Amino acid sequence: MNYYIIGMGYMGLERHNAMQKINKKYNLVGFYDPNIEFIIYKGKKLFSDIRIDEKKFTKYKIGFCIISLPHYLIKNAILKVLSLKIKKKIKILIEKPYGLNFEEAQYIDKNINPKIHKVFIGLNYRFFPAIQKMINYIKLSRYGNLLSLHLFMGHGHEPGIENTWQLKKNKAGGGVIIDPGIHLLNLVNYLCKDLKIKHVEKINKFWKQGIEEDSVLIFTSKKIPLIVVNLSITKWRSTFEINLNGDKKYVIIKGRDRSYGNQVYYEGERWGWNKFKKRQRETEKKVEFSNYKVFQEELRFVLGNKKSKFLKPCNSREALKTMKLIKRIYSF
Repeated sequence: MNYYIIGMGYMGLERHNAMQKINKKYNLVGFYDPNIEFIIYKGKKLFSDIRIDEKKFTKYKIGFCIISLPHYLIKNAILKVLSLKIKKKIKILIEKPYGLNFEEAQYIDKNINPKIHKVFIGLNYRFFPAIQKMINYIKLSRYGNLLSLHLFMGHGHEPGIENTWQLKKNKAGGGVIIDPGIHLLNLVNYLCKDLKIKHVEKINKFWKQGIEEDSVLIFTSKKIPLIVVNLSITKWRSTFEINLNGDKKYVIIKGRDRSYGNQVYYEGERWGWNKFKKRQRETEKKVEFSNYKVFQEELRFVLGNKKSKFLKPCNSREALKTMKLIKRIYSF
């Protein structure tokens, strides 16, 4: 299969490397990035195209296109690809989010031709191994009736980030709620279809760029009565944790690789200390995952190389619902 990448920065290159790890027969026929002159591919220099070229998509019968750009550049890039006069069906993966805001996402969605385009968004936390396990067990009612879900993610960016597009509302679409918050909000939306917003708290005390830096969001739903999402870009130690409580068992997930540490899945029974006559922590089942390749896992699902009864990649319609949820949060 031939593929093409728009945006060959850090994330674009990560996606390219993941494609090659999955199958070396996947062929990168070109890329477009005005800021990257060339990359080394198969021992040779592969230079950036000067534009997104319709002829190249037709000539090489490109079956997959990855768009990995700053938020404010996504809309124009995806609309360009959607406007190409091609007859061959093509899968498109857009690095999150789905445009700057719900209105952009809605406009993009209206331009998708379902007979030609199959569009996915890189909201991939469901593909982390411990989260996959949790989702599967929720579907199988392993934890019993669900009582509460707490999700926490925080990092501290880096010095000088305030001078980049990432902390500018008009270029990022918002603050911590949209990035990296969209990942957790998409996960919550994936688990619960009837979310009601109960409370939104936002503060801006450190970076002071006019966007929210820390936020606590409280939801309720029929499936999970209490959901709390805690997001921060002022945590000087990268932190990722999920706590799910059922009336039979509980789950704690910590870490997501890299600076967040290996991902660890803990599972314990209600009153396990009483049943096993041990301290509660000693009764827990523990599974640790190291160096997990989440991009490769996501791409296998997107490309159809892997399927699961309970797990599917995030398509454009699902991502649109998450963007609508974010709009509701900002409007609350």
